[in-house]
Amino acid sequence: KELRKVIRARVREMTDEEVSEQSAQVWDKLFDLQEYQQAKSVGLFLSMPRGEIKTEVALKRAIQDDKLLYVPQVGENFEQADMEMLRVENVSKDT
Repeated sequence: KELRKVIRARVREMTDEEVSEQSAQVWDKLFDLQEYQQAKSVGLFLSMPRGEIKTEVALKRAIQDDKLLYVPQVGENFEQADMEMLRVENVSKDT
């Protein structure tokens, strides 16, 4: 829990540009991985406007790469990881 607090505090101090740049670096590395390229499905989360890695690029790329895309639906007890992965369907590749 303590490490999570430290990381969140550091991310809050970053500018939007810094978050976008670092997010792009993460996704570039992910897309280059053989595991990603061979995967039939991927699980990603929908990022909040601030304080998190930006996932929009990765979500669009997964759809364009014909991956089955899953996102978490958070239940009542987020701190206890109460969530279920839901498949995203009927999304256009032009999105």
